[in-house]
Amino acid sequence: MASRRSLCRLAPPRAGERTIVARLAAALMFAAASGLWPAQAHGPDGAPPAPAALVAPERQLEVRGAFQGKNEAKDISAIACATPIGAAGRACLLVSDGVRHARLATVTADAITLGASITLVAKKDEAGARNKEVDAEGAAFVRAGDHGFYYVTGSHGASRGSGSYQSARFGLFRIPVDPATGRPAFAGFDGPRPAPEVARTGVLERLIAAVPELGPKACAREEACPGLDQGGVNIEGLAAKDGDLYFGLRAPTRDGRAFVLRLPAQALFDATAAPSLKPAVLKARLGAAFGIRDLVAVEGGFLILAGLDVTEQPGLTYPSLVHFWDGVGEATRPLAVLASAHPMAKPEGLLVLADEAGEDYRLLVLFDSAEGGAPAEYRVPRP
Repeated sequence: MASRRSLCRLAPPRAGERTIVARLAAALMFAAASGLWPAQAHGPDGAPPAPAALVAPERQLEVRGAFQGKNEAKDISAIACATPIGAAGRACLLVSDGVRHARLATVTADAITLGASITLVAKKDEAGARNKEVDAEGAAFVRAGDHGFYYVTGSHGASRGSGSYQSARFGLFRIPVDPATGRPAFAGFDGPRPAPEVARTGVLERLIAAVPELGPKACAREEACPGLDQGGVNIEGLAAKDGDLYFGLRAPTRDGRAFVLRLPAQALFDATAAPSLKPAVLKARLGAAFGIRDLVAVEGGFLILAGLDVTEQPGLTYPSLVHFWDGVGEATRPLAVLASAHPMAKPEGLLVLADEAGEDYRLLVLFDSAEGGAPAEYRVPRP
């Protein structure tokens, strides 16, 4: 008798999924012809990994509530939750890359319900320059004893085609919350300026520039910054594990490898410890032209959402893959290619809904350039 995992891989697509699968097939043919398929994502012995499953979404979740304009609604980039997997209504934080705030949210089995916003930066910086956006690309939650903290990272790079330095993009933010509710225990967090309790550090900018493999592509204030289309530094993923933060880079990539920087969360905001910090520079083999769009901690390692680093052409759909990575070596294992009903949108946010031994992962995927992130639940085979 076939296992449930085999059925997940082999069952023919339902009628409503045939268009999705056809689009993905075309995308994969383009990727193979262009040399973009991650053929270098081999195991430690150099042998090609098992083919990734083509996975269609099992269902869409409803988004309830109102965003503050189209930039927030269509630029969803990450989600993190304070309350653990299995909670009936998980307290979470939703971030968008086109605004100056993050947003509290509750995730249930069938919906994401929006809550209050948390201001990250004011409309103008200390020099009086306008803060248009934080370009928030990653979010993670860390529990430390009776305390809990959301961490939100800016991209730490210039936008595509832009050489200008924008200070708001180079922040790492820490928001203290009650770990039981995921809500701040202080008032004024949704005002015009950040509440004093919302901490911000710029130390990551210096740490990135000091990494030999990243420094030439890092943004320097006194010079024109290399934009994303030039392979400039761009953080798009943030995960937490054992008190450390893992920053996943979309760009630059090198020889089919994406970079991950590991740093202790608490020390990043310690004025005494921060000056002597040096990140552990890790690499994950995702294949030529593939970078990290998000990553999340799971039992035994991480899941990486991989997408193209800088190689994009308007009107074409590109494959997005989920890899398993142990967080130590370079080897990864491709688990799934994500089919989507939104061909022009790109998967950017991952949330683990279930991580049980012997069972498929259940993942919530959020899409950039789709209204409300078009949240969809996927079942992804375990390695």
